[in-house]
Amino acid sequence: MAPAEPVIEAANGNFAFERIIAAAPHKEGSPLAKLIHRFKYDGAQETGSTLAGFIREEWREVLPRDAVLVPVPLHKRRKLFRGFNQSEILAKGIGKTLNIRCENLLQRHIFTRPQVELEYKDRLSNLKGAFSPANSGYKCDQNATYILVDDVATTGTTLNECAKVLKSAGAKNIICLVVCRATISRKA
Repeated sequence: MAPAEPVIEAANGNFAFERIIAAAPHKEGSPLAKLIHRFKYDGAQETGSTLAGFIREEWREVLPRDAVLVPVPLHKRRKLFRGFNQSEILAKGIGKTLNIRCENLLQRHIFTRPQVELEYKDRLSNLKGAFSPANSGYKCDQNATYILVDDVATTGTTLNECAKVLKSAGAKNIICLVVCRATISRKA
C-alpha cells in the first residue's frame, strides 16, 4: 500500500484548529481501514510504524519547521485496557521520520463512550470538557505550530476538543494530522 498525496482540508469557523491533513480518505473494508482496526483494537502495536510511514518525508514541506506533535490522549482506563495509546505511537513514529519533537501535552480526564459507537449528533457533544492540559499551568509557545495526531478523523470533534485546550494554553497555530479522514451520515 503506497501512501497517497496528503488530503488537506481547511477547517470551518466552528473549529479551534486551522486544517486537517490526512494520508488518505477512510474507506470501510479497505486494506488501510483493516490495518487501523488491527492496530487500534487487536493490539497490533507493530502496525503503528507502518501507519506512521504513511506520513512521508515529502510531507515535511507541508508541515511547519517549528512544529510540536501532540498525540490525542486516551483516558487512563482505556489506555490500561488497550495497553497503549495508538495516537502516541503514531506521533512518535512521525516525529522520528520527520525529525519533529513529540510532547504529551494533553490528558483525557473524563471517561466517555468511544466516538465510533455514536451517531453523528451524539459525537458532537460526547467529548465536551473531556480533555485538559497534562500539566496545570502549561503555556504553549505562541510561535510554534501544534500538530494534533490521531489515527482517524470523522466529525473532527475529538481534535477540536483537544485544540480548544491548546488554544486556552496560548497556542496560536494548530493543525491536525491523521492517517485517515472519514465521513459519517448527519441524518442520525
